[in-house]
Amino acid sequence: GDVQTEPPVHGGLSRFGRAVVAECNRLGIVVDCAHASFATTMDVLEVSSQPVIISHGQLGQDGAAHPRLLTTEHVAAVASAGGLIGAWPVGLTSQSLADFGTEIIRLTEAAGPDRVAIGTDLDGNYKPVLTSYAQLADLTGLLRDHGLGADGIRQILGGNAADLLRRTIP
Repeated sequence: GDVQTEPPVHGGLSRFGRAVVAECNRLGIVVDCAHASFATTMDVLEVSSQPVIISHGQLGQDGAAHPRLLTTEHVAAVASAGGLIGAWPVGLTSQSLADFGTEIIRLTEAAGPDRVAIGTDLDGNYKPVLTSYAQLADLTGLLRDHGLGADGIRQILGGNAADLLRRTIP
């Protein structure tokens, strides 16, 4: 399917891509729409019988233009289909761990707290703001400072991902 950072080639998900999504569903493989264009993601959601993820992404905001940033419509579509969005701790919209905490809150406002997780791709990260899992304690405090309760924090820091995997992997 088409990716976010290149001009469209397929107009979304290709016919072969549709077959791959169906086979992933049959095998219990979670489909990841990270890097997929909005059109590709919408096609994946149409074809998939299981929830999908965006394993690492950030929500766009004023003053931050980058093709990898997601729109609220993109995030809401995955969330409304029971999927999950991984908050990506990268220096596109976040310049610090505190900014990343704010990014997570923005994602929970767009998708709901049960549809957000800590994103993947920590090792290939551009200007990382979460460089060690030891920082999760600090992140927990930042999320608490934003008004997120203990249950919501627990879900974002692993519970939501575990729930999705239980629902999709036989």
